[in-house]
Amino acid sequence: MEKEENMKQEKITKFLREYMLTSMIGILIFFIVYGATPLDVTNDAWIMAGYDESDLTQHYAGWVLFRSADWSFPLGMIESMADGTGTMLTFTDSIPIVAIFFKAIDFMLPETFQYFGWYILICFILQAIAGYKIVQRKVDKPEWCYVGTLLFLLSPILLERSFRHTALGSHWFVLFALLIYLKSRDARKEGKEVFSVGYVVLNVLTVLIHPYFLPMVMIFTVLTAWENILQFRNWIKNGVYLVANVVLAYGAGWLVGALGWDIESARFGYGHFSMNLNAIINPLSLGGYEWSKFLPQLPQIHGNYDGFNYLGLGILILAAVAALIGAKKWLAYADKKQWLKDNIYLILALVFLTVFSVTNVVTWNDKELLNIPIPDWLYWKAGIFRASGRIFYPVYYVIFTYIIYQLAEMPQVRVGLFLLIAGVILQFVDMSSVLEEKHLMMDENAKFVSLLDDEVLTEAAKGRTKVTLAATWDIVEMRRIAVWAGKNGMKTSYTVANSGIYPEADALMGKEIEALEAGNYDETIIYATQDLDVFTKWMNALEEDSFTKYYYNDYYYLIPNLE
Repeated sequence: MEKEENMKQEKITKFLREYMLTSMIGILIFFIVYGATPLDVTNDAWIMAGYDESDLTQHYAGWVLFRSADWSFPLGMIESMADGTGTMLTFTDSIPIVAIFFKAIDFMLPETFQYFGWYILICFILQAIAGYKIVQRKVDKPEWCYVGTLLFLLSPILLERSFRHTALGSHWFVLFALLIYLKSRDARKEGKEVFSVGYVVLNVLTVLIHPYFLPMVMIFTVLTAWENILQFRNWIKNGVYLVANVVLAYGAGWLVGALGWDIESARFGYGHFSMNLNAIINPLSLGGYEWSKFLPQLPQIHGNYDGFNYLGLGILILAAVAALIGAKKWLAYADKKQWLKDNIYLILALVFLTVFSVTNVVTWNDKELLNIPIPDWLYWKAGIFRASGRIFYPVYYVIFTYIIYQLAEMPQVRVGLFLLIAGVILQFVDMSSVLEEKHLMMDENAKFVSLLDDEVLTEAAKGRTKVTLAATWDIVEMRRIAVWAGKNGMKTSYTVANSGIYPEADALMGKEIEALEAGNYDETIIYATQDLDVFTKWMNALEEDSFTKYYYNDYYYLIPNLE
């Protein structure tokens, strides 16, 4: 009886240590960086302010317009955006699975509702848990696991993506996929063949959250299956397992409109939004933050800003130490061929991910070193993942993991732990300025005033069905106008999605503008432009008492009077 009680107590303690306390560490780091502001679901001012760039507003616009539209199929279709064509939640990066869930319970939600703050908080919790489990695989000691967890939470790319591209804050995808892969290697050493349901869950979730994570998770899935085949020669089971992963992920993507529909997902930009060769040592990102108190910001070229992969000074120094330890161990290996045989496919996968991230346009600082021509068909296929610097994330977190494992295997265990603690402290100090900057910016953005607060536009939206824009170039305000439209039950003639071609919507918008210029306007449509000459042309086509003209934040609004 006493033995059973002790076992029960051990399980409770283990659960608290691995999940509850680890989650609290994730929550603590979230609050240090962002505070409580983003957790107020009725506060969307900071979203309207944007974050580094206005993509956060785009994500919100997708959710708001989706929420106000009727249900349609696929489930992630936003019929009220790009009227005449519609677009998909995936293409506005609005986290489809979350948006669909909250739309289903819309009757329970307040008038203003945003879920992005809570989503990122959950990402921090999952990042902490995954980091803990990765460390625990090598050294099951709480002090090692907690320090290692902090290192994964002080990941510059996690902090850089969170709220800039909210769905791309889901770095736990990479960590859990890496964990499954490492555990599959452990199982093979014991003669066991693993077909983890974890991969299936992760692959399905990627297309329901952000498809950029699909190749990152899938490469570990393929590695596991291939290494199973090499050891157990079981081609059929592993082949079926891979097909099942692909089919289920594709099916989930088709259901929400992320895959398999008519809107083209390939885009210009592969080779432009690439990773600079200086990325891991360059503390330069969009937004001008001070990512390092010690290292200088290096120049970039093209769209390298989206390939931000700075490791942090703590990680860089620990990586040098781990490399020396690894080199010493390599020289001591009696059978180097066996080591290469055990690791060659992982190494090749990491090399492939790095090369894809760097692209055919190789850059160092502000110099273009190489520009290798590739066939058009390959260019457009690669354009599906045009922001290629993100594909480096698995390599990035393998570096983190390699460091911790090398330190854990040091003969002087306490020295390894001391080095890890020192690395975490240095990582924190190096990034201390950016942590403060992000916290202050979040507080400041919570006070932002946008067109949502304008009384004239609020009144003008009553009884209207649509907003049509022409001759505009300010994408930031276009995204805010889309939010305003959605919150007032209106459609938009244009799209703020980052993918797709919308000829039907463009044609319909052209007809609406032509009709307006001919004096045959629709009184339920609000027309807006940034071009004063265009606006003057509109006014000249109408009787002066038939409309209200209004100017707000560089946009001229023509608001027909309702009869």
